[in-house]
This record gives sequence, structure tokens and C-alpha cells, in this order.
Amino acid sequence: MVAVNALLFLEYYYPSIIVAYAGRFDRFIDISIGLMTTIIFNVWVFMVILKHYKAEQDKAQRYLAQSEQAQEHLLYLIYHDSLTGLYNRTYFEKEITEFSGSTAEGVGVFMIDIDGLKFVNDTFGHAQGDVLL
Repeated sequence: MVAVNALLFLEYYYPSIIVAYAGRFDRFIDISIGLMTTIIFNVWVFMVILKHYKAEQDKAQRYLAQSEQAQEHLLYLIYHDSLTGLYNRTYFEKEITEFSGSTAEGVGVFMIDIDGLKFVNDTFGHAQGDVLL
């Protein structure tokens, strides 16, 4: 690119170095063709670069969307039990920590322990244990 511009410069200011022309019109035609060729080539290079830039931008947007989906899925896995889909101990601890930092005056926790639930789950399966719950 720089070489073409240098040749055009030399051809315009020092035409006898590059080629001797029969007349001014021949010189004008030669310089015009060189200039048009350079412009067309530059436009073509720009279009190729723009095409590849757009493809890379689309790919980056797809990767970003996949990354956001994976992050949401990881957050779900962090705070939910894999078997039941219910909130787990990590979620409970996070909520208690956030709640303790608020201006609330008290916290109450209600817990139930069902005797024999393990026996029902082991004997009849978790589906029946869920029905019992």
C-alpha cells in the first residue's frame, strides 16, 4: 500500500524516473488508472476486514450469551438441592446473613423432623417419601 502511494508520488513529480510518457494525456490516464486501482483495492480490503469483524462480533455475542446462561445455571446449582430442586443449606445461610444485616429486630426459624421418613424413602422410594411430605 505504501509502495503504491510512493510510486504514484514518484510518477507524478518525477515522471522520467518511472516511465517516459508520449504526452500529458498518457501520463494522466496512467496516474488515474493507478489511483482508481488503489482506491478499489483499499475498498475491497476494508470490506473484507469489515466482514471478518462482524463475524467475530457475532461470535463474541454468542459466547457472552452462553456464558450468561452457564452462570445462571451455576447459581441455580449452588442454591438448590440436586435431588429435590428445593433451596439448600447454602441458600439458607446466605439469606440469614443478608437478613441479619438488615434493620429487622428478630428472626424465627421453624424446623420439622419427621421420624421414619428415611425408612419410607429407603423402602418405598423417594417418590413416596415426597408424597408423605
